[in-house]
Amino acid sequence: MQQKRALVTGGGARLGRAMALYLGERGFDVAVHYSTSREGAEGVAKDIRAMGQTAAAIRADLLNDDETEALYEAATEAFGGPITCLVNSASIFEYDTIQSATRESWTGTSGPICERRLSSRRQWHGRSPTHFATQMTNR
Repeated sequence: MQQKRALVTGGGARLGRAMALYLGERGFDVAVHYSTSREGAEGVAKDIRAMGQTAAAIRADLLNDDETEALYEAATEAFGGPITCLVNSASIFEYDTIQSATRESWTGTSGPICERRLSSRRQWHGRSPTHFATQMTNR
């Protein structure tokens, strides 16, 4: 049986946190990526380890190609084998109102675009990466 190993970008908060915990509950080892949410990512990794799975919190700036590449390598090393599932939930937030939001303020897609490009060079062992882009606005 193939080991289930996931990398969840933005795994320390919001939707990424929920997805990382969901995967941990279903038997996945999980690399929990963060950029600024260190405490959240470490908490999620701790919760996943309490479920009996392997988990690691790994920091990377997804707008930096070298750090993104190093993220994959660190996750692979943490599990002793290749990542079989990618959940891309990392986003950058600019807080806007719906009325003032512009196309340029939707920077939340920058991380996923960068990571999608880099992940296209990887083998996902029969699975396709899942990508989420999130944006927060005030009413």
